[in-house]
Amino acid sequence: MEAPVVAALIASGAALATSVLTAIVTVRNARTQAREGRRAQLDTARRNHQRGAYADLVSTTRTYLRATVEVLTIAETLDRNGSDEGLRNAKGTQVYLDADTAKNMHVRLKAVLDSSAVTDAAVLIDLEGPPAVAERAAEVQRRATHLERALETAGYLDDPGPARAKTDFVALEQALKAFVESAKAHLSSHI
Repeated sequence: MEAPVVAALIASGAALATSVLTAIVTVRNARTQAREGRRAQLDTARRNHQRGAYADLVSTTRTYLRATVEVLTIAETLDRNGSDEGLRNAKGTQVYLDADTAKNMHVRLKAVLDSSAVTDAAVLIDLEGPPAVAERAAEVQRRATHLERALETAGYLDDPGPARAKTDFVALEQALKAFVESAKAHLSSHI
């Protein structure tokens, strides 16, 4: 065989191999881009779902805080009524609430003390994650439960301390703030 024919055959074989390799690389790149596109769509959908779950916890916790702030003074009054110091009138004389007034105050407390919406929202975040945000959500749930118990037992325990519900209220506010910061950090981490 003559050299030019051999060179042409080698060149056409090399061109064929290059074409096959180019086709393989093109198919791989297309598959990779499609897979990354699907992942990006899934990641966007998941982040939107997380955002919604996080917003639900913030909203329900704020609603719970607004409802309970209105009755904190009732809880403190009931606690003082049951303490050794008791309530004092304008002259400084110790006075006690009558049974009907105390009962009405307990009814008002029970109307707002249910923290189940906060618990439900926190459970959803436990499923959605990530773990750091779920831990903060669980802390919000724990604090809401503590506040609920403080309001529920106001005036009934031997030594509840008049500031217990207020302390639990402030702790819930702080836990919510820490959750919001954690959620913001997570949602901003992939931007």
